[in-house]
Amino acid sequence: MNTIIYFFLPPIIIAILFSYPLLINFASTDKNFNSFILGTIFYILIHLFFGNTKLLNKLYIISHELSHSIAGLIRGNKIKKIKIHQNKGYVSFKKKPDKFTVIFPYIFPFYNIILSIISIVYYYLFRKFSFSFFLFSQGFTITFHIINTLQLLATSQNDFKKFGGKLKSIIIILVTNLIFLSFLFIILFPSQKILYSFTNKVINNYINILKLIINFLLNLFKYAHKFF
Repeated sequence: MNTIIYFFLPPIIIAILFSYPLLINFASTDKNFNSFILGTIFYILIHLFFGNTKLLNKLYIISHELSHSIAGLIRGNKIKKIKIHQNKGYVSFKKKPDKFTVIFPYIFPFYNIILSIISIVYYYLFRKFSFSFFLFSQGFTITFHIINTLQLLATSQNDFKKFGGKLKSIIIILVTNLIFLSFLFIILFPSQKILYSFTNKVINNYINILKLIINFLLNLFKYAHKFF
């Protein structure tokens, strides 16, 4: 399993990243794309100037611990206690949390999902919906999730140790978030060709990257064989 994670998953990260220009190019043709970008820029500015404020820290801690709680409940675990402090928090369960519960906050964009549910409920109750504002909020909250998650990747987290190590955690977190962000773009900015074109681009990039890696390893083996 570790061999699959360390050898086959990192190229997926590169393949998706190299395919994002195509995805953004498709999305940018949508008339509401600017609303999403404005939400993204707005959060970046807030984070740059107010990133260490008590409110933002607490908002992330709340989402982090509630995500642990949601994952635990999904896995059939019972919550004993949830504690939210200014700079940290924790959730205690009846049983030892599994790896899914441990890693879930890093791959689950809590506020994106919550706002989506609220928007759907609001629409069915009042038959009113501002798609521009919805896209703005999605851009804002996904950027909130990504930036705060990336910051945690640079730190030492007990969650990473419980999951199986920091490198393994980082790979899974990056792959999962990139896939989610890709589907978010595809859902928010649908077109007839976007899913096929993007998927095809990712697969081609992935195959080419694997070929480069395999060729490099074969050549390395050949050179090493000459000396031994």
